Amino acid sequence: MAGAGDGFTYSVSRPYQRIDYVMTSRDIKTTSVAVIGTEASDHFPIVADLELPHPSP
Repeated sequence: MAGAGDGFTYSVSRPYQRIDYVMTSRDIKTTSVAVIGTEASDHFPIVADLELPHPSP
């Protein structure tokens, strides 16, 4: 798992659970993850930076 802190994404009014994830295959590296604070939903959105493998020649 990547990211720092608790990563709680639910509920916006009182975050206490991590229930939203970015899942990848083993060949994709997660370089950073962040929870975005907003009241647009009952879940906080998450954003992830991913490093994709170079295509084979």
